[in-house]
Amino acid sequence: MAMMPYTSTLQTNFFAGVAAGKPMECTGLPSGVKPPEPCVEAHSQVVLWSTWTSFFTNSVLAVYLNPAFGTWSDLHGRKGFIVLGMMMECLPFIAILLYLKDILPLYWYYPAHIIASSVSAYTVALGYLGDVISRENRTVVFGFWAGTFNVSSIIGSSINISGLVRTPEVAAVVALGTVVISTALAAVWLPESLPPAARLAARQRAYEAGVLGGRGLMACVKKPFLSAWTSLKILARNELFMKLTVTVTIFFIVLQETMEFIFQYLQEVAGFDTMDQSIFFAVLGVGGLFTLYVVLWFLFTVVGLSEKSVLIIGIISFALEQLMLSLVHAKWQGYAAIAVGSLGGLAFPAIQAIKSKSVGEEEQGAVQGALVGARSVGQGIGPFFFLILFNGFRSRGLYFPAAPFVAALVLELGALVVASTIRLPSEFLGVQKHAREKKAMRAGGLLDEDQEKTPLLQDNV
Repeated sequence: MAMMPYTSTLQTNFFAGVAAGKPMECTGLPSGVKPPEPCVEAHSQVVLWSTWTSFFTNSVLAVYLNPAFGTWSDLHGRKGFIVLGMMMECLPFIAILLYLKDILPLYWYYPAHIIASSVSAYTVALGYLGDVISRENRTVVFGFWAGTFNVSSIIGSSINISGLVRTPEVAAVVALGTVVISTALAAVWLPESLPPAARLAARQRAYEAGVLGGRGLMACVKKPFLSAWTSLKILARNELFMKLTVTVTIFFIVLQETMEFIFQYLQEVAGFDTMDQSIFFAVLGVGGLFTLYVVLWFLFTVVGLSEKSVLIIGIISFALEQLMLSLVHAKWQGYAAIAVGSLGGLAFPAIQAIKSKSVGEEEQGAVQGALVGARSVGQGIGPFFFLILFNGFRSRGLYFPAAPFVAALVLELGALVVASTIRLPSEFLGVQKHAREKKAMRAGGLLDEDQEKTPLLQDNV
């Protein structure tokens, strides 16, 4: 995470230098003033390259590979796929280091990013949590897991703000070293989570679907596609799953738009530089951590809200963020918008929990792979729509860089309408009621120490 603020700056200055034919500095410019023409063109080029990268990563590769990886992890275990996904994360940092050493142009960052993002450990890790966490605790635990992104955001931003990392070269080395150490820890320390019985049941399903069995070249070609298709079919299993799929797709269309455009936008309208972007990640990290480690736990465990209510709160918060971003003219307004939008982090853990609770242990990898596949569709196609707006409102004298965020607000309101019509199965309320009863018994001293230890890791419902 220490590298991300530098990456955005490197991209902008690289494309501005290409346009101007000489080195350019496009960050830290006065707010409220249109930047030099090479910088305006650079912002468009960064968005264009990021959009195509996102499309190829998510709509071509990840939408197929993530569901397939989820299904394969149901068959062969989680650990190996987690380690493989983490290893691939090294590639973008290696590409940046080679650019900074004048060995390769920055263009090579984009294919490295495509490969790293297409083979994600995130999907399989969610299946891992589904293996070891009881149904009644999955909503909060999925939130805690998502919060690790915010922890890394806080740590990386703190390193940058403190001055410990002052150059992109050092940031890239720190990021690469962190990934290597994390991968080694996962390979050595992480135990396999998938029970043999669940693996056997998954294999039986795979034989029935044609994912396993068969010989010859055609069988080898078909199996990966069947693995992905087996996982993706879960998304249309019933009305609840279809509405959740629509909601998560819209949510990530907007989220990807925010991540792809926001730094170029804030550099342009508020004069953000590398340090401001580090502060941005610090605000994002603290807000997200508070949301997922405190607010999610409080709403679900103490207040007793359903996953649907938590989902709706997340969507509303994210819609407010888009509105606030469309009105930004100063740096503090950008920070405030991100702080409000951090509550949007409630949405995806709620969706993950609903779907995880709705399938058996032999499908945990498949359902999480399917969810990430739906997310990938949104992340892939969304930026193209917003790219049209981003470029369309900066030509022929029409200069309105906030146009993508206004459109994102409209989409979030559509997601809110869909989410409001979701009806959760009655057994979901029973699981939540059972968890509250255990909490009351524990408070009254009616639950002994051994009983207290079981709910997190065992299903007793």
